Amino acid sequence: MRPPPIRAALTAVCAALLLTGCWAPMPPRADYPTPKVTPPAGMTAVEWAWFGFAMPSEWQLRTGSGSTNHWVDSTGATRASADITTILECPSKTRPEPLQTGITNRASISGTAPLRVPGAAGGFRYELTGDPEGPRSELHAWLPNCEKQLWITVFDESPTVDRIAETIVAQQD
Repeated sequence: MRPPPIRAALTAVCAALLLTGCWAPMPPRADYPTPKVTPPAGMTAVEWAWFGFAMPSEWQLRTGSGSTNHWVDSTGATRASADITTILECPSKTRPEPLQTGITNRASISGTAPLRVPGAAGGFRYELTGDPEGPRSELHAWLPNCEKQLWITVFDESPTVDRIAETIVAQQD
């Protein structure tokens, strides 16, 4: 039996988006701006299209399915994940965006603060408590044209999160 025409069309569109990389963090390409990151000692630069940052050198990058990449420690435990996505409108510069229900079902927001990211229109840092996986922070920044945003989730204590947050840069053009 053939799938309904709408389902077949949606499947074709989704496949095309995945094949063109629209749902994946963009590795450096000549036609996308790629900000340069100078990582501090003990950290490794991550330079993607539109955003760059650094992660602790002892964490290993594991590409994920879809658009999210993960960094794991020597035991294989996820220490961080990052994702660049397309957005339709600018987030507020004065009010943090609501977090996804899947996040707030697992943890409570214990604090938010503006996140200053060179080249970005704005950003916020979210601290969460009560996550079964331990301490958790969400780092969010977006481009001035409001077309792309970066989310970084860090499962670690504040000094490590501070070091990662201080390295985030954005570049629109």
